[in-house]
Amino acid sequence: MKVDNDLIRHFDSVYKRLSSIRRFNATCCIVPENVAAHSFFVTYITMILCDIVNDECLPQVVDTEICLRIALVHDVEESMSGDILANMKTENAGFRRELEIINLNIMKKIYASDTRYIKYWRKINDREDLEGRLVKLADRVALCCYSGNEARLGNMDIVGPFLVGVDRIEDIASNSFPALRGITECVKEYFKRWI
Repeated sequence: MKVDNDLIRHFDSVYKRLSSIRRFNATCCIVPENVAAHSFFVTYITMILCDIVNDECLPQVVDTEICLRIALVHDVEESMSGDILANMKTENAGFRRELEIINLNIMKKIYASDTRYIKYWRKINDREDLEGRLVKLADRVALCCYSGNEARLGNMDIVGPFLVGVDRIEDIASNSFPALRGITECVKEYFKRWI
């Protein structure tokens, strides 16, 4: 990428699309969340979790810069695909494989001249990549915070996503990050009066 009109067009396109694509589009939400806001919170949570892991888990250190880059691009493909329902991605392996191909092609279109962003984007689904797993954990914490706040406002339609997020947090934290093992219980404890 270089500084020119195409770069500004790229910024404008990603901004317009991610800020207008609603998450949880098949669920009634009291305060809708767009993909841009979600990406910000995932990046913020990632930064804090990196600091905790790096402060408490030496020698298992994650690269904070790489984690932040992964967090920033982790849902960029949704600028063209929209927010696909999670159960559609998890319940149908054939659809999931086709969607992975489509999303990779979208990322190649978005970042045609610079593949490093595609490299970061791919890490979030790489179960062997420590930085990708940390961002996946942050993504699940963000899911729990959003759905927990919806429940606090009285929206019980979103309890299902909260419970899925909690299960996935436990799996990632307990298997990869000893310093974060207690995060699942903290999330459950904090939101228990509403969920």
